[in-house]
Amino acid sequence: MKSIGRKTFDGDCTLVRCLQYDHTSLWWFIEATFWRFHVRKAIRYAGTLMHIIDGEKPSRIVIVKDDSLLANVAISIGE
Repeated sequence: MKSIGRKTFDGDCTLVRCLQYDHTSLWWFIEATFWRFHVRKAIRYAGTLMHIIDGEKPSRIVIVKDDSLLANVAISIGE
């Protein structure tokens, strides 16, 4: 996510510079929102999944790999 803001697009204009308004880049709001929303959601999914696994002690878990955040977190925990 951080590297996207530093990539050049039009000539040598980075996304951080392209989204600049009144000497403040709006990129930082986008980046903060991404981390606040998606990372917290992934941590909540992981905590819930671990709580279920600890409580139920299933012998097998089936995960539908649909490229959702929940599926990716579950697969990462399983690995």
